[in-house]
Amino acid sequence: GVSAIISTHTPFWWAEGGAEYWSDKAGYNNWGTSREAYLRTSFLEDRVLDQSEWTTRIDKEGFDGERGYNQGYAFGLFLYEHLGQDMMSQMAFKSAERWHWSWDSVVKEATGQEMDTLYDAWIDYQTKHYEKQLEPIRAKGLVQGKELSLVELPWESDDPAQTELWAKTSKKDRDIWQ
Repeated sequence: GVSAIISTHTPFWWAEGGAEYWSDKAGYNNWGTSREAYLRTSFLEDRVLDQSEWTTRIDKEGFDGERGYNQGYAFGLFLYEHLGQDMMSQMAFKSAERWHWSWDSVVKEATGQEMDTLYDAWIDYQTKHYEKQLEPIRAKGLVQGKELSLVELPWESDDPAQTELWAKTSKKDRDIWQ
């Protein structure tokens, strides 16, 4: 005989970010300073996962796997704060009611808004939040130096060819190298 499992693919951001979010709501997890620093760094260094990268865990390398957990968790907290309800749980309830061809339709039924709209609102909110934190630091002037290392790091090289090569390297490949 033949058997097949047919299910809506629950996206990485919802499954893993949701696990972090629900353990927070249960009192076993919390959004702390290290999570905040990691999210802030992702935003300020332009390494926030886009919606297509949020979908699956399988293709993640470097720090992108952790970004999926962290950003999904932050997105759940954002939805709770801005929509006034536990939207992550509402998505679970909507998903359980009937078959859905896409997770975006689950999000729409649960929140009344398109996934693109919610994602863009989250990006905008977080970007403004972190830029505001950076303003007083920039006003005082950034102090930059070199990392302590036993080898010359490619992003700090005095060799123009090396720094040019590093500048052309994608942010994703930089994460893998580091």
